[in-house]
Amino acid sequence: MKRIFVVAVLAAIAALAYVLTAPVESSVSVTDARAVPTGAISDIFMVSLTMKNDGAPVALTGVSSPSDAKVSIMKPQYSGLPTILPGNGEGQFAMDGTHIMLSVPNAEFAEGAFLPLTLTFDDGSEVATRVMRMGMGGMQHGQMNAVEVETPPSVEIIAPNTISADGFEVQLSVENFEFLVAADDAAHVPNQGHAHIYLNELKLGRLYEEAFTIGALKPGAYTLRIGLNTNDHRPYAANGTPVEAQYSFDIP
Repeated sequence: MKRIFVVAVLAAIAALAYVLTAPVESSVSVTDARAVPTGAISDIFMVSLTMKNDGAPVALTGVSSPSDAKVSIMKPQYSGLPTILPGNGEGQFAMDGTHIMLSVPNAEFAEGAFLPLTLTFDDGSEVATRVMRMGMGGMQHGQMNAVEVETPPSVEIIAPNTISADGFEVQLSVENFEFLVAADDAAHVPNQGHAHIYLNELKLGRLYEEAFTIGALKPGAYTLRIGLNTNDHRPYAANGTPVEAQYSFDIP
């Protein structure tokens, strides 16, 4: 009887140890991870990728590579605010928002090759992916490629009546602008295009209408930024200033 009791206790301890040490299953999946060199001959690469979250909101806490590569997260603005992936939503690392910079000898990362990358989140989960080395090129979202038109468009974020941690709707008001769903290789037509949405500089995607929903969020401070872009994905500008709107809020 004593032996059975000891065996049961040991089995319980082993089960508890497994529960405490087992890796946390992530609700986030990563696709389309690509590294683009920042120069014709460069050891520095800009990494873009898409994240899909099928669970509660999570914060990105780090990014690493088991190789000898040096990896860092870059934010063009609001560097002090966390990178939050909304619940049941998507987010993108992109050159016009939060992205990853990768430093690895060019000779060791040939075009078409893959490099391992791991994203870590505040729920203790990790997501491993592979980054593919691309050639030069890609969409030009940077402000240096901004487009000015004779009658500049404008955009305004209408303050929501209710802001909830469970998610809420945001309305826009635009002038001199037509939302248009166009192919990625569509030609520029003045005052046509789409909007890009950024939450604490994490790009949430494109917008083709004047309303969208922000998914569930963690408590904290947030800044929402909406910028208008041409059919061929360049940002609009007015007198050298980006055509965009910002709205800051807190989730208690």
